[in-house]
Amino acid sequence: MSSNKPLPYRLLWTWDHSTNWDPAQPGGQEEGCGNPYTKPAEAFLSDYTRLIDCMADLDLNGLIVWGFLRDAHGGVQAAQRLCDYARRKNVRILPGVGVMAYGGFYYQGDHEFSMAKWIERYPEMSAVDENGQPYNWTAFPPDGPHMQALCPSRPANVEWNLNGLRWLIDNFDIGGINYETGDYAVCHCDLCRDKKAGVNVLSPGKPADKINVSFDTMAHVYPLLMDQAHTLKPDLWQVYSTYCGYRSDMAQAVRRFLDPIPQYAICQWTLTHMLDDDHDFPWEDDLLFPARHNVGFFHQGSQWFAALGGKGPFGRYDPVIETIQKAAAKGSRAGLEGLVTHGEVAADHPAWTQNYRAFSHFTHHPGRRVEDLEATGQ
Repeated sequence: MSSNKPLPYRLLWTWDHSTNWDPAQPGGQEEGCGNPYTKPAEAFLSDYTRLIDCMADLDLNGLIVWGFLRDAHGGVQAAQRLCDYARRKNVRILPGVGVMAYGGFYYQGDHEFSMAKWIERYPEMSAVDENGQPYNWTAFPPDGPHMQALCPSRPANVEWNLNGLRWLIDNFDIGGINYETGDYAVCHCDLCRDKKAGVNVLSPGKPADKINVSFDTMAHVYPLLMDQAHTLKPDLWQVYSTYCGYRSDMAQAVRRFLDPIPQYAICQWTLTHMLDDDHDFPWEDDLLFPARHNVGFFHQGSQWFAALGGKGPFGRYDPVIETIQKAAAKGSRAGLEGLVTHGEVAADHPAWTQNYRAFSHFTHHPGRRVEDLEATGQ
């Protein structure tokens, strides 16, 4: 039976460059990953304060912001103002933090905790591909952003991440962190090969040069960062992405990266394929997610659904009420304590008027049916 107790973690996920809540702001984007910020600097707060107002009205309590820190939209001062505003509205800000990937702590700009600047200063710190060349992958070629990565086996990179995390917590009133180690690069240097980096939970026999997620990196680096963050601010929601769903035949493999990670951390599973009836990764009956604390992230209702191989009307501007209800009902039975969905489209769009209200309703009442939502008149 699904519980009717509210799920504790009710989160929205965003990239700054494609979060469009103020229609008066030019330069909006609708797709991409790590794109340049093309709006006026003031648009960052204008968009995000409107989003936070909506979240407060719907009692959604956590906002993930990738691109939290950029020179192009006000840097430190704008991010501090965003945190202060969100705190007054009882919404936690969870900056997206790229650990060895996705830009580090200061996504774009001239800052010591920008990964690009760190690699520019110390090129030997870069991760390398199977040919021994520094990673400089182009997302969405030919003109997409260049994605770099750090070697996780170099102690100086670990120390840089620890210093960046301390700086982030000391300078911003954040409510959590959304960690990712990158889903586009695994270091192939001798140090990483010796540590057997690049284990792929879903495809353990996949050739090493075809693996783009390292669960060994998660197991190696996350505990160090999480313990430091927990010491500095114990009430942080420390959410970490696995980039995959879960099924029972993965149980032994996932323990390899789950066991070293602190019990207070929150494991974010990707539910997209599990909720897709046309995909070969079905949600198993009697499934129980294996971490101490688990949340689920799904891409239905975003530009990412088709990019991940999904079929059907589940794009950025489509209503996905049934998916939200299914995720809440099945997830609560399987031990999920929360859900994460996209928050980039403004609530005045007809589909998202429905989606945000459905997300609020079913994360507060995960045992209810779609018919119950309709009966409330929402």
